[in-house]
Amino acid sequence: MKQVFNQEFEQVNSMSGLASNFLKSFVLFVAACSILLFSNLDKRISHKNKSLLNQPSDLKRIAFVSFINASTLERIEKGIQDGLAQTGYQKDTDYTLDLYNAQGDIATLNNIVNTLGNADHDLIFTACTPTIQAVSQKIRKTPLVFTAVVDGIAAGLGETEKTHLPNVTGITDLAPHKEMMALIRKMMPKAQTLGTLYNPAEVNSVFAKENMEKAARKEGFALISVPVNTQSEVPDAAAVLCSKSLDAVCQVLDNLSASSYSSIIQAADKANLPYFGFDLPQVKDGASLVLSKDFYETGKQAAGIALEVINGKSPENIPFTSGKRIQADFHEEAIERYGLHIPEYIREIRQANTLRKPVQQVKIAFIGFSNSSPVEDTEKGVRDVIEELGWTEMVDVDVYNAQSDMPVVSNIVDNIIAKSYDLIISACTPTSQAVAHKIKDRPVVFCTVADPVYAGLGKSCEDHPSNITGISVLADFSGAISTIKEIIPDCKAIGSLFNPAEANSVASKMHLEKAAKTAGIELVAIPISTAGEISDATLALLAKDIDAICQITDNLTATSYSGILKEVNQSSIPYFTFMSKQVEDGAFMAFARNYYQNGKDAMHLAARIINGESPGQIPFKLVEKTEVWMNGTARKRLGIVLPVKVSQQIDKTIE
Repeated sequence: MKQVFNQEFEQVNSMSGLASNFLKSFVLFVAACSILLFSNLDKRISHKNKSLLNQPSDLKRIAFVSFINASTLERIEKGIQDGLAQTGYQKDTDYTLDLYNAQGDIATLNNIVNTLGNADHDLIFTACTPTIQAVSQKIRKTPLVFTAVVDGIAAGLGETEKTHLPNVTGITDLAPHKEMMALIRKMMPKAQTLGTLYNPAEVNSVFAKENMEKAARKEGFALISVPVNTQSEVPDAAAVLCSKSLDAVCQVLDNLSASSYSSIIQAADKANLPYFGFDLPQVKDGASLVLSKDFYETGKQAAGIALEVINGKSPENIPFTSGKRIQADFHEEAIERYGLHIPEYIREIRQANTLRKPVQQVKIAFIGFSNSSPVEDTEKGVRDVIEELGWTEMVDVDVYNAQSDMPVVSNIVDNIIAKSYDLIISACTPTSQAVAHKIKDRPVVFCTVADPVYAGLGKSCEDHPSNITGISVLADFSGAISTIKEIIPDCKAIGSLFNPAEANSVASKMHLEKAAKTAGIELVAIPISTAGEISDATLALLAKDIDAICQITDNLTATSYSGILKEVNQSSIPYFTFMSKQVEDGAFMAFARNYYQNGKDAMHLAARIINGESPGQIPFKLVEKTEVWMNGTARKRLGIVLPVKVSQQIDKTIE
């Protein structure tokens, strides 16, 4: 207004023929208008507070811009404020926060962007894809931290997660489509067709729909999608969708559905169809089950990024990242109505939503048997859950590794006993056996153990010592044999090395042998005791009349598998394994339990114990997640043509 006033004044002053009394009257008139306008500015500006008016210059000026009114964005906003507060940054003391909302209207969003362009913010948070797209086009210098964006690359914010607009960084929140499809398949094994609405005008909606469609195909689902452009169209579009031959509705999360999902749930309910979604509050309105990113934690992550920027780091040097924690909830009545069985791990994830943060420091000892990728992935899973729960400041983890040496295991356990650890997480069978034998007075959570009952950790999954519980990674031997038969229909015999000195190795051999025998396949197993025997034992195995190697996982072969691969890859025999890392190094195919998920599951059990549950009351559980990896180069070398059914099962291809 001041600039406009000055321009008007100069133009008037330059008119030589005007009388001076007219000029004085005009100046007084404009001044009066300015007083009236500025006196009412705080009521007319399109944000919720007045923090930019007459604030001390040392305050950081921050804005939060969202596209719609949705509980998702409210949780992000709260997470941002709480995240800043946890690091000592208090609202109205250290920073001001201006809240803008476009109410789902692009014209309003453009007006907000123009307002931001004329303001002097130190940093701007955005929520939703349309918001960051509009803001980043106009504002090129002020740091921008985005949230509630499905894919930053698809939104045009950069070429890669590390190469992007210099003033932009942020957190993506692609919904867990893959996990949801696997879950629906488990809950509805005979289902064939799912349905969703999507908005073709939203980049994030189209990307989410295509991503979910890909995940659905891998689980054998067809996905029917109906386009919808405005909120008023949603009820009719939902009715059209539910009139099709669907087994369930699985609604992608976009800006339109986030604000009108109740109409979709009502249509699904009327058509007697289960509704699966990706935003937690939908359960209260009748959604059968929801898997959701934790948007509150997303806000806290965004606050952490903002503090890096405020402390001098350029957004250009901060890669895009993604929200980590997944939440789960389900509607008990809806689940019962549709006869759906909720897997135990989903109940545990839901329970994790209510876990209380420790009020006192917790010390955990993590002990692994060997330096191997399963142990490394397990440790990472443990640490990531601690971070996802927001317990990093209250939980300390000391890591021990026995380097595959049993005397060292014994020394480590004695050292742990001498120290005041609150809980022990043991990875691998030998370490878990040693810990269980010596430690009776503190909680123990084992993981990376194939068969805990065979290993002597309990009489059964429910009947075990009062201080012990844990996670089994027993491989999906039946699934592996089934896939091998699909690839090699005439398969008569498979081969594997095993270590008779390892309980987990013997147990795995027994389970593989049983699965193979059921399919009419003979297992040829050769015993080994040291890494030095592997090469000769592999050659002896290849000399047998076998159609494939199907190598079980144990501590010996997990660290020495390169010797097996070297010999097998010089033959025409395909190499199947149960470790994904081996596929990266040349194995043809892996049916791998996800050891990272194994670590996460173990830490979830530990968190329950920290919250007061007794380990003796928590049954042993099997890690749920199995992935199929394939080496494309090995497939071509072997001349294998994959059946369509097997191709759909592949989670990752290494070329």
